[in-house]
Amino acid sequence: MWIFFFERLYQELFDIEPKTNSIVNACVLSDYKPLFGALFDGKEVGAVIKEFVQSKPYIIEKVKENSSEIFLYQQPIIILLYFLTDKVGAAKVKELWSFPTLQKELQFVFSDLGTQP
Repeated sequence: MWIFFFERLYQELFDIEPKTNSIVNACVLSDYKPLFGALFDGKEVGAVIKEFVQSKPYIIEKVKENSSEIFLYQQPIIILLYFLTDKVGAAKVKELWSFPTLQKELQFVFSDLGTQP
């Protein structure tokens, strides 16, 4: 369910068809889902995340710019990674990250937001 939610949001925000890798997206959601309660506090997740991305239009440009070449930017879960990096910090996002082979790509998200762990 969450993967489909982020796929629709990705298409809506970036006007691009995601190239969803279900395993990566499901694992990322599983790793970070325990943070949702405190972050959303009963608010509608989609509205909160959509408002966040729209408040930082450079995120839309970065995803569009990098989606043709960088795997992580092709994934709907990129939206959540930007949101979490901004809200809980790069150190927490990196601590919970379970894909060492995508570590460099995660660093791009941190860099886009002007933060490092």
